[in-house]
Amino acid sequence: MCRTGRLAALPGEPDTATSTFPARSQRKSPDPDADVGLGYLRLGQSATTLSGGEAQRLKLASHLTQPDSKGVLYLFDEPTTGLHFDDIAKLLDAFERLVHNGASLLIIE
Repeated sequence: MCRTGRLAALPGEPDTATSTFPARSQRKSPDPDADVGLGYLRLGQSATTLSGGEAQRLKLASHLTQPDSKGVLYLFDEPTTGLHFDDIAKLLDAFERLVHNGASLLIIE
């Protein structure tokens, strides 16, 4: 804590912040960024520095927080290009969550 009583911003990755402040980082729902393989992004990182695939997965992460996706069609263009097998598995799990919430997916690989 700094002298003014406010918390200082820490540069780093979200995974680092959650391990530094475990009591504050406990959530009832999973971390959507980590769920799509973006746990390595730095806090405060500009969106303009993201690749096309990272930006697409970041948008997907924001949609994972919505409880109901009934009637929504998601279109993904080559979402697994350049991803590690572990990240592909995370992405497929995220797709399954969207379908479970009532969404439809069209994936072009």
